Amino acid sequence: MFTRLNNILFLVLQQAKKWAVGLCFAGLMFVAPGVMSLTLHAPEARDDALTIEEDDTLANRTLCVMTNDLDGSSYNPLNPATLPLRAPWGYIATSILGPLSVNAQLISTSDCPDQPIAGKFNAILVTLTANASGTAEFYYGVEGQEGVSDLTGCITKGANENSCGYVTLTVDPVDDDAIISGVVLGLVKENVGPSQVSFNLDHTDIDNPNDAWISQSTLGKYGTLDLTAAGVWKYTLDDGDADTEGLDDGDSPNDESFSVSTTGGTTTTITITVDGANDAPVITAVSAPAAVTDTGVTDTFANVTGTTTVTDVDDSVFTYGETTAGTASKAGTYGTLNVNTSTGAYTYVVDASAVNALDTGDSDTDVFTIAVSDGDASDTETLTITITAANDA
Repeated sequence: MFTRLNNILFLVLQQAKKWAVGLCFAGLMFVAPGVMSLTLHAPEARDDALTIEEDDTLANRTLCVMTNDLDGSSYNPLNPATLPLRAPWGYIATSILGPLSVNAQLISTSDCPDQPIAGKFNAILVTLTANASGTAEFYYGVEGQEGVSDLTGCITKGANENSCGYVTLTVDPVDDDAIISGVVLGLVKENVGPSQVSFNLDHTDIDNPNDAWISQSTLGKYGTLDLTAAGVWKYTLDDGDADTEGLDDGDSPNDESFSVSTTGGTTTTITITVDGANDAPVITAVSAPAAVTDTGVTDTFANVTGTTTVTDVDDSVFTYGETTAGTASKAGTYGTLNVNTSTGAYTYVVDASAVNALDTGDSDTDVFTIAVSDGDASDTETLTITITAANDA
């Protein structure tokens, strides 16, 4: 019976051996009875492709490139704490492809999702040149799978694929704004000048030619701005323009702005302040008065009336008068002229006795001066009343 038990035990052990071999081929292995350890897989590197914008680039940037690598893990059912056990490590090579120059090194940092294991690396620190753009490629190795102790097999991409991780870093270019300097403010003044102002703009641009501008000639409300390709700008006030003439003294500031651009697309604004000046009112017409005509009898005479017409490009309220604005009445030789100081209408009241006293051949005139003022400037026009004399019986 003892022999029979030995035979049965032998058969069991033989079968267990076969199972162990099968499990070994399946990637599982019994290390010792009662302490079973399963080797799940060796650590494997996975390639990374990262893209950032030039203006987002920091002087130093941490790349958590090992986050997607496969852990080299073992499992002991009697001690679950052994899962996972990660062991990535390696060396770094600086840029091997592309024009972007980088300095890269493996580091151990708690800033990445996968926390580092003592003595192991879990990230790459790259140092980039400010305003640089392009593509860089570098690589690292993980310990395990093929027992990599150096990166000789990683130089050719695709070799030792499981042990070598490739990082492709692309920095997309960003068109940086130019730094503009120079005068962007100007002042001109209607009528009295200056009617033209000129200055120079300059700029530096790390992405485009320096001091290169898009030339332009732009008509504004009061004048024209011209800009050369070298950045010299000139503003010329149009004193004859209705909008310019419509500016009154004290109507400042009357700013108008012009946008100008570098060839790289950076814009700035030139602002011109136009100071207004008062334009004098102009009497365009004083209605012709009716003549005062004497007859051969003692006459009475009707009043002679008329109006005053004024234009002013920047005012609409005026004061009228005789000789001086505001003087409402003035006596002449043969009558008195009354002027409405608000409207400019006039009335000539004939002195009948003075006219009847004239004899044939004594015809004469009464001359007055109509005045108008806008408060700052004035204009005058002559009003002549004709007196025709006759011999009274």
